[in-house]
Amino acid sequence: MQHKIEFFPSYAFSVLDDFIKDGEEWSFDFVFVDAYKSDYLKFHELTLKLVRLEEL
Repeated sequence: MQHKIEFFPSYAFSVLDDFIKDGEEWSFDFVFVDAYKSDYLKFHELTLKLVRLEEL
């Protein structure tokens, strides 16, 4: 299973923005973000751009 999981220990907004800029929209089956509660809505909006819609 480890070959299917990637861990990005970094500032989440930067990582998510980079994925979107690099054309990675809708290429993830699952996204887990450990985030500040005050930023949940922004993380939700960004991850929706990355997760395959049929996976939701």
